[in-house]
Parts: sequence; structure tokens; C-alpha cells
Amino acid sequence: MGFGLHSNSNIAQQFSEALNDLFRAEVDEVEDALLEHDSRPSAQRWLELRRALETRIGGHQRRLYFVHMYCDDNIIGVVGVHRAIRVLKTWRRLVQRAGIVMAIPEKRSLGVWAIWLGALIFASFGLIVVPKDKILRATAAISQLNAEGTTTALAATTTATTAAPTTTATTAAPTAAMALQRGNVDVGNAPRGAAAAFTARRR
Repeated sequence: MGFGLHSNSNIAQQFSEALNDLFRAEVDEVEDALLEHDSRPSAQRWLELRRALETRIGGHQRRLYFVHMYCDDNIIGVVGVHRAIRVLKTWRRLVQRAGIVMAIPEKRSLGVWAIWLGALIFASFGLIVVPKDKILRATAAISQLNAEGTTTALAATTTATTAAPTTTATTAAPTAAMALQRGNVDVGNAPRGAAAAFTARRR
């Protein structure tokens, strides 16, 4: 898919959401059964609370992982080392079947912190750090909007983007990393303590 077309980001996002849905279906098939058979009282109590939440608001609320993707930037958070390994294997099988070429190993990482969409996510501390350059760019864009008005500022942004060098498949390729988002994985009440994640962008 070539760069420079307005519809590309929407097309990429729709594909990413479809891929995430397939991924969730495969992971849930394995992880739901494992959780149901976890005999520990703490695990069963957690499941009871999550089922009550499902009854109240709907949706699947018993996942000890999350997956999000912005265009081609993917992040997956996982509670527990063994679960993380299973999830990684599932992701690998899925992208192989889909014929998606992932980034080279040097562009991937695995651990309790990650860089995703330019922000540093530290799972161990439940902390997200936005680098200074991103803050300065955002501040400059807001200042420009305030000074010139939305239409003028957006036109200038579009012109600058169009004139920018074409991004190659290599520079746009995936990054993989580990992270955690407390809003999606209830680590405090989870039956397994270790929390981790990884990201992987498509090439």
C-alpha cells in the first residue's frame, strides 16, 4: 500500500482491528479454559467478580491480556510469564497464516517496558513517559492552531506531510516490546502476579 493517500490510515486500521479480533478469538479459546480450571480460591474469586462485570456491562471481561493496534503499531500486554509465551506463539502462528512479514529481530524487544507510539511505557511502575520532543511538537501544533486557526494550520500540516520524504517499508517496519496498561489488565486482582507485554508492528 503506497504512502500519501488519505484513505491509507483508515484501511490499515480496519485491517489491524480485524487481525486483533482473530488474535483474541484464538487466545481466548486457550486462556478461558485454563482460567476456568484454575482451582486456586483467589483465581475463582477473580473470575466471579469478572463474570459479574460482564453481566453488568457486557463484553469479555476475563482476559489477563490486552491487545491494541494503531495502524501497524501493535502492543500486547500479558499477565504471567507462561501466558506471555503462549500469547507470543499464537501471534506468531496468526501472522504466518496471514502472510504478514514482521520486523527484523533488532526492531523487537521483550520485557517490562516498551516504546509504543513514541511514548515509553514502564509496566513495573504503571508509568508512561512522553519524550520531550513529542511534547514540544504537540505544543507547537497547538500554538499554531490557536494563532492561525484550524483550517490554516491543518493545511500547513498537510502540505508539510505531503512534501516529506517517502517512508520506506524498512523504516515503517515493526517494533516489538513489553508493556502494561492497568486500564485493560486488572493486575491488582489478577490470579497471577507477573505482568508483561510485547508489541509488534507489521512491516
